[in-house]
Amino acid sequence: MDNAEPRIPGNELEQYLNTLPDALTQAMRLTGKQVTFHGLPIEEWAGPAYAAAALFDPFILTAELPELQIRLDAAEGELRNSRKEAIRFRTRASREACYRLPMLWGGVPFRILSADGGWREIATVGEFPGCLVRPGEALFAFHPLRVLHRYLNMAQPETTWDFTDLLVRAILAAGGCDSSLDDNMLRRDFHALGINCVLMIQLGICAANRFHTSPLPSLLAEAAHAYRASDSGTVRRVLRECFRHLAAERRRIVGREVYFMNLPHGGIQLEHEGYAEYDSPEESARVLNLYLDWQEKYNYRFALDVGVGTLQNFARTNPRTFQRIRRAVRAGTVEPVNGSYSQPYGHLFPEWDNRRQFERGQEILEQLFGKRAVTFASQEIALHPKLPDILADNGFRYALHRSQNLGLAPIDSDALVDWVGPDGKSVRTLPSHPLRTERRGAEIYRHLGVLLASERNGSLPFIAFTNFIDQSFVDLYMEEVVRSNEYAEVWGKFVTPSEFFAATAELPAPPKRYRLDEYRYALGFSGGGIHGHQTGGLSTKHVFLGQEARNLQKGGCVPSELDVFLTRQAHDCYLVPYFAAGSFMEGGLTDYNGPRYRFENDRPRGIGRFLCDAVGYPDTCADVPEAVPERAEWDGAMLRSGGHAVPIDPVTGVVKGQYGRLHANGLPFTALRSEFADNRLLLAGTLPSFGAVRLIYFISGGILYGVAERLDSLRQWDMNAIEWADAVCLRHSREPGQAILRTVCSVTEPTELEYFHSLAELTVGDVRFVHGGNIFFRQSENYVENRLWCYGEFSRSFYWGMSL
Repeated sequence: MDNAEPRIPGNELEQYLNTLPDALTQAMRLTGKQVTFHGLPIEEWAGPAYAAAALFDPFILTAELPELQIRLDAAEGELRNSRKEAIRFRTRASREACYRLPMLWGGVPFRILSADGGWREIATVGEFPGCLVRPGEALFAFHPLRVLHRYLNMAQPETTWDFTDLLVRAILAAGGCDSSLDDNMLRRDFHALGINCVLMIQLGICAANRFHTSPLPSLLAEAAHAYRASDSGTVRRVLRECFRHLAAERRRIVGREVYFMNLPHGGIQLEHEGYAEYDSPEESARVLNLYLDWQEKYNYRFALDVGVGTLQNFARTNPRTFQRIRRAVRAGTVEPVNGSYSQPYGHLFPEWDNRRQFERGQEILEQLFGKRAVTFASQEIALHPKLPDILADNGFRYALHRSQNLGLAPIDSDALVDWVGPDGKSVRTLPSHPLRTERRGAEIYRHLGVLLASERNGSLPFIAFTNFIDQSFVDLYMEEVVRSNEYAEVWGKFVTPSEFFAATAELPAPPKRYRLDEYRYALGFSGGGIHGHQTGGLSTKHVFLGQEARNLQKGGCVPSELDVFLTRQAHDCYLVPYFAAGSFMEGGLTDYNGPRYRFENDRPRGIGRFLCDAVGYPDTCADVPEAVPERAEWDGAMLRSGGHAVPIDPVTGVVKGQYGRLHANGLPFTALRSEFADNRLLLAGTLPSFGAVRLIYFISGGILYGVAERLDSLRQWDMNAIEWADAVCLRHSREPGQAILRTVCSVTEPTELEYFHSLAELTVGDVRFVHGGNIFFRQSENYVENRLWCYGEFSRSFYWGMSL
């Protein structure tokens, strides 16, 4: 990505890691227990505060414990890598927990431990001891906190509860106490208090404004003894006092208002078949029901960043979950945002397409919920200068001018802005503030201390967290922070975007227009993986979708045909066409149990079909201009038509000595034969390392058109992703300093970015170029280059033209 910025500034990550050990130590001291954890993971991705949570358990707080050593990462014994061995242990009452040793994210290894020497086994991994205890110490064969992190899909609260309870049982057993635990959910609030204390202490350290903990030890003891006496009323009263103390301290340390907007992002569901975050509609329903449970129990709020077409299909496959969502939407505690039919990358499509997306989306939202979206928000970038006009025309009042993936919105120092489009229409907007919380997803909950204390918050009157995390992932500490909200607004207010804008309605919002070059679309980076495919996507998709759009406009928009077209523009259909059901969740979730229809071959059909097949992309297509060749003559060097005479090199196909130079990795096209027929010049030849190509030139309407047609491609691509370094390109020479004007969604502006895109036309100096689906460009001081074929492209041809 041009001018990429780090997701987490190095100094803030260093501050987080440096302050974490002290915060953990201070929180654990509040319990008065002399328990030492060896191997606490001081890492960006780990959750060491669950160790503190274990010490806050009422069974621990009321136990008479000697000094204990808890070794989370055994140093002795043969080390083995995970093969998803079963982890089994008893947690509470009669519950027997069973998990799998993760292989994801580097996996979690384990040691082969011996139970000799007075050790007693309380957990197993495979057919070996998983956790051993003896008087004064406990020893883990696998690191329980690293296992917990690899279970990113914590849509079942039992996950964090089970592993916290495993720590509790290990401590109690090592201390010679009865390690039987009950299944009262109220114990989880003690655990949550421990994690919130760690976070609050870390905030005080980062802000150089110490968190006052003095009331907590006595309150903890009172609540724990009341719990063991089954006095739940006293427990809740004392816990409320504890959490209110934390809330008061947070306001003392960070005085401004804090808002949390959680916007879980979803993938695609086609009738009964899902992809990405909807790989398994059942798994999707599970996490949505978790959020709905939080909404009912803890006054949680969230907004659905899910395409309307997906919601429509989800309502059919999961009617009970959808009914819960509909009740919450009508009550205003859940808000549908985005509002487009299929969440496209709006900046990559013309205005007509953008308008159809929102018109159709709003129409179906009205049918589903009896109300329309009023806030636009999108995890994956879809922002562009024309958007305010389109949103206002479709009933939107607000926008979140932020993006987590595949591009960045410009940073703005104003608290709020009135985002104005070129037609003068506007929506009240939360801009991207310097803190960039939108880039962190649910990681914000682990990093609250650093983020709230950050100097990047400046003098803004509030701090607005926007969590665009993929719907599938419920990250570490999120549940525990949300739980605190049942007792007090410890960290701030959980709100829907509409509630946020209502709460900030009195604040000024100066008018603001954003230029195209202020956005950083991910058009130039390299790499594999899911997002490595995104250097703007495949040009062929724009060829096919452009043809479909023209056909719809000629024949009228029948809703069923329009829905198919809009689905093909969906962000996952467009970005990762080679996803199959299960690819996303299986690749990111240790506890995924949904469909796994995944294989690779050249004809992906049947049960293992890829997403591009499911939405009906063709095997091949061709991009040719709709113009008709005018009467012309060719003299071997000059193509003449009407009053135009255009020199074309009959060997290289280069126009006027500087335009339309076709090459692959710097090696030029060479014509082996030429033909002039039907007012068209045809040059057939080879493109080294690519194959046989034919160039076709003709003049029509004052434009010279050129078509590059692949006849027989022999290319085996070096990269299995879209790469500029591994592509066939069309090069136009330019003079240094010549202005380049590009057009995106009806807005034409100059660009100085190295990598950019332009829809339908491009102007270099005083030369206007037109093109089809080949919308991706890069520039240097001496040329502008247009990307044609690369890995994954399936169009037989691309075209361009220049005004004469």
